Amino acid sequence: AVFIDNANLFYAQRKADWKIDYTKLKTFLSNFFDVSFMNYYIATPEEKDPAYKKTSSFLDKLKKSYSEVLTFKTKPLKYIQSDKGLVKKGDNDVEITIDALNNLNNLETVIIMSGDSDYVSLAKDIMKKGKRVLFLSFRENTAWEINAMKFFFVNKLKEIIEYKEQPPAKADVLLLNNSKLKEVYKAFGSLLYKGFEEQLPPMGRPLPDKFSSSILIKLS
Repeated sequence: AVFIDNANLFYAQRKADWKIDYTKLKTFLSNFFDVSFMNYYIATPEEKDPAYKKTSSFLDKLKKSYSEVLTFKTKPLKYIQSDKGLVKKGDNDVEITIDALNNLNNLETVIIMSGDSDYVSLAKDIMKKGKRVLFLSFRENTAWEINAMKFFFVNKLKEIIEYKEQPPAKADVLLLNNSKLKEVYKAFGSLLYKGFEEQLPPMGRPLPDKFSSSILIKLS
């Protein structure tokens, strides 16, 4: 399952100057495991907030594009009065932690799409329970504490999952037609499984629909 933290990814995508196509992302991840669900967490402002209209428009576009791929988890944005004025809080770490742990019995792999160090404790707890966990985040917004965990920079997947306004004339069929793409699959898969590289087909051959579980041995 994939847990997506909008609070972290929104600004990371802006810094990186490209956006994720979540349909392409699901297709990519499906090469490595069955994706049970992809939850997208976002805090929404009050109607009187100047940011309400922009946030609503952003969310509507996401729902229109990815309603069949993402399950949207919304919550009200918090407004806290401080000495420095009104502070807005839209953290999703509590909601993601609760949902991840509540679903853990039915999952083998948890992908946390965030570079926020608040999720390190959750990741450690998931691993103690014998499950796989991987951080998938932009290099531009990844806390140094995550370097001690299993993580993969989404920047390396740009060629595979970037959102493009104009789709290609025919459906994309990913081919291992260059060493760079092959190394991306090898690096990602090897974070999750031992022996993964043994299943990669020769360059120029289509990727399999699903890599065989007989060779994909769970990492300890």
